[in-house]
Amino acid sequence: SKPAESQALNFIRTVGPLRHSDLAPILDVETVHRGCSRVQLNAGVRMWLETVEKHYKRRPIVYTSDSFLKDWLDEEISENYPIWIARYSDREPQFNDWVFWQFTDKAAVFGIPSPCDLSVVRN
Repeated sequence: SKPAESQALNFIRTVGPLRHSDLAPILDVETVHRGCSRVQLNAGVRMWLETVEKHYKRRPIVYTSDSFLKDWLDEEISENYPIWIARYSDREPQFNDWVFWQFTDKAAVFGIPSPCDLSVVRN
């Protein structure tokens, strides 16, 4: 619900410089605020991605669900940016070109005291 460019600049200010070994910046987009159209949402997503990519000189990752990607995001986004799908299932995401797949938010990992997210990375 806030302007995409100001959100991107806030991200850049908060995160600061990236090291070579850091993941690329990630945009989490899973909901639409009341009154926001598909056109407005995609324009904002593109603005955020382009602003962050220009600053870091690294292509950001888009984190979203299968259904949100299919129902809301333009192919221009899914075809040009790595996609991290949140799909809590043992079946692979419907979107075939995913790079990351978060398949649970209830993983038991030694050393972490509570359930946590777990993802796989496609090479």
